[in-house]
Amino acid sequence: MVNFPVKNHTGIFHDSEVMFIEAPIGIFMSTPDGRVLSANPYAARMFGYDTPQEALSGVSHISQLYANPDDRTALIDILNSQGAIHNYECRLKNKTGTAFWASINVRVIQKEDQDDTYYIGFITSIDRAKQAEEELKVNEARYKELVDNANSIFLRMDSQGNVIYFNEYAQSFFGYKAEQIIGRNVVGTIVPEVDVKGVKLDRLIQEIGKNPEKYSNNENENMLACGTRVWIAWTNKAITDAKGEVVEVLCIGRDVTDMRNALDRMHASQARYKAIVEDSPAMLCRFLPGCKLTYVNDLYCQYFNRSREELLGKSFLSLIPESHHKSFLANLASLTPEDPVISHEHEVITPDGDIRWQRWTERAIFNAQGGLMEFQSIGEDVTELKQIQNELKASNEKYHAVYKKSPIAISILDKHGGILDSNPACQELFGFKDGEAMKGYQLLQHLTIKESNRQRLNKGMTITVHQTLDFQHLKELFQWNSSRIGFACLEVRITPLGLSIDEGYMLQMQDITWCARSKATAV
Repeated sequence: MVNFPVKNHTGIFHDSEVMFIEAPIGIFMSTPDGRVLSANPYAARMFGYDTPQEALSGVSHISQLYANPDDRTALIDILNSQGAIHNYECRLKNKTGTAFWASINVRVIQKEDQDDTYYIGFITSIDRAKQAEEELKVNEARYKELVDNANSIFLRMDSQGNVIYFNEYAQSFFGYKAEQIIGRNVVGTIVPEVDVKGVKLDRLIQEIGKNPEKYSNNENENMLACGTRVWIAWTNKAITDAKGEVVEVLCIGRDVTDMRNALDRMHASQARYKAIVEDSPAMLCRFLPGCKLTYVNDLYCQYFNRSREELLGKSFLSLIPESHHKSFLANLASLTPEDPVISHEHEVITPDGDIRWQRWTERAIFNAQGGLMEFQSIGEDVTELKQIQNELKASNEKYHAVYKKSPIAISILDKHGGILDSNPACQELFGFKDGEAMKGYQLLQHLTIKESNRQRLNKGMTITVHQTLDFQHLKELFQWNSSRIGFACLEVRITPLGLSIDEGYMLQMQDITWCARSKATAV
């Protein structure tokens, strides 16, 4: 322990000296004018000092321990008015300048026989607690964002069915704003009093409120604000108090109206299902492991201009060019019970002898023992799509050629302004033999851009700037292997590659040095 450098004050901690030294919190004593009189070893270590003696030598004024000196002023004001401070939270800093959060308790000491006043303080690091608090805030914000933007209904209701929380998706789905639904009962708003079968749903809601676990998963009819009936699959979770009593029910729902309607239609008529299959806009077929067809729909027959009798029982490999047989059969052989589906494209031969492209999704059907029984396939003609893809590829190659042959210097930058690519005109402008040597150079940093233009860039707008570059200076600064020397006046058009600057920039540059000189001569 470091004794107070004031006569007659060395005995203040005399009775608790061991506790003072061994205390697992920082203890200090200071004067109102900021002199540190004493500090225990723990306090010294908190501020990066090996010993209290080193701390006292290194701290000329206690304000240097505060990350924000205003906290010291506020602390003194409180002490002057209240005589003590309890759990004052602020950021302190150690001798290296690293800040940390601390909780400070201080009280004023004044001996009866003396006029001098001292402060005794106790410091506890709360860095971890603050970090946990910040992480909690971040997690809560993420959770709220997840729930608000989830493609599912999230609502909380009390045990009587009154709505407590209604996420944004629920508001959009049901057609109620939060202020229109919060506090109201679900029955009569999003739950009809009676469903289409005559079942009173208010009893169901009461049962869910009393025993959510019994209804952890259930489907029931719901109602939109406009009166439309829908079906929702709900997952219900009880939220209980300390006594285990249900105080809230968390309900997560997804719209299963389409699925139920589809199931109803499927169950209503097998004939209708068959008609849907036959009239499908896709080619459907089933075939055995030896590629013999066992089923084809009408569109399959129409596509190949053959009857069912001509196709069934025969291998369809004759419809595929022989050059594709090996890869096609390899795709089929790769299917397993664990991974039974594959999609691929291959050429086919039409009855007219034309070659067209088809995309097929093959599903292998296995029995309970894992033996291969047959394949079920769905296909479509993608010839036009292939042509579009080829045209797009040709178009990209054409525009790439324009980029390469353009007399205007063009450079593509990342969002930080570093060069990703440059065309030959740009390489020539800067005196490089190829673009590799230019990659990574922070070109944007050497352009003078007004604040108004930066704002336009941030909005995705193109700007034009004029810049004079000293190539000799740039060569020396970046150790460039450039043949360009002297000065050049450039006109630079900067275009963001997206709606903002986050996707990078395209720079189009022209050397207008001759123009600038002509204007100067004219003047």
